[in-house]
Amino acid sequence: MNLLDHPLAHLSARIFTILLLLLTVSARTPISPSPNHAQRAVPHTQPGAKNSTPPSLTLNHVGISCHDLDAQIKWYADVLGFNQIVLNYTALLPRFQTVQVMNPGGAVVELQKHSNSTRLSKDRVLNPLDRALYEGIFHVALKVQDLNGTFDSLAGQGVTIISPPSCVPGVGCSGFVSDPEDNLVELVHYLFD
Repeated sequence: MNLLDHPLAHLSARIFTILLLLLTVSARTPISPSPNHAQRAVPHTQPGAKNSTPPSLTLNHVGISCHDLDAQIKWYADVLGFNQIVLNYTALLPRFQTVQVMNPGGAVVELQKHSNSTRLSKDRVLNPLDRALYEGIFHVALKVQDLNGTFDSLAGQGVTIISPPSCVPGVGCSGFVSDPEDNLVELVHYLFD
């Protein structure tokens, strides 16, 4: 299907950002299954096993495959403050170089360069709405306290602004930028955080 023929193709990136915010908020609200859902539920434990609660999980890191590892490390450090190297596997695995960088808030991005990786074409889809039509991870989201100030600072550094901040009243605001290899980075500020 041609992207322009998709029924959602005419929505703006701003509307899509608002929808993402709403979905994020709804994902934080526990949902009780309806009777219809309960009938179709698939058990997550083995037959005869005692019921258990889901494990307590936190996000460890987000991994991004890179064309130019050094340039990506520099950009994430200089532009987004990921200036602490947590792990560096470049010497151990020369064909699959991996560096994890962390920002002062504890968020970790893992940048990887494989010697046989293939770079996507420069016409890679940047519009968040269109990018969502492709399967797989399509953006990384980072929480910020001063969204407008952050966007002003990034624009002043020459960072590509994909979608300026837009807000959902009572929920929060978000917008998108891209890193040097056109990976989407969403910057988010929720009112309830």
